[in-house]
Amino acid sequence: MEILPGLLLKLLLLCACLGAAVGMLCDAFELICSFLKKKGARWRAARFFGDFVAVLVAALGVIVLCYYFNNGTVRGFCFLGVIAGFFVYRYTISRPFCVLVQWAFGILFKIFRIVLLPFAKIFTFLVKILRKTKFYLAKVLEKNMLLVYNVIKYKYIYKKSRKGFIDV
Repeated sequence: MEILPGLLLKLLLLCACLGAAVGMLCDAFELICSFLKKKGARWRAARFFGDFVAVLVAALGVIVLCYYFNNGTVRGFCFLGVIAGFFVYRYTISRPFCVLVQWAFGILFKIFRIVLLPFAKIFTFLVKILRKTKFYLAKVLEKNMLLVYNVIKYKYIYKKSRKGFIDV
């Protein structure tokens, strides 16, 4: 199999596109983490996991591209193409992409808020009713438990008194 310069150039450009796609993946994951506004060790671990997934996607993408275009021979310019594509993405269209994704998330959360607001109101109403019911039920059960305890206690005393051991 001979090496064609056209295929190698195509491989380089596809690796650069893969690098841009990995950059978009990293930005999307970072935006999700920052949109949820969580901090702490768990979210640092989640960001580490996101970076790990991005590197894994890049490595698997390079392997698949090299297998398809270069008979499985991995060349150094493939990794350089991924890195170059990532940096070209980061310094050119990263900000517009982030603004677009934030705008889309904002619209989606507003839609979810509008759709889920009636259910949230119904849920809080039901919780209030259940708490009141629990309070009144606990009062009634406590009163009935005292009555049951007294009835059982007196039954035992009456039983013993019928045998003649206790005067009532």
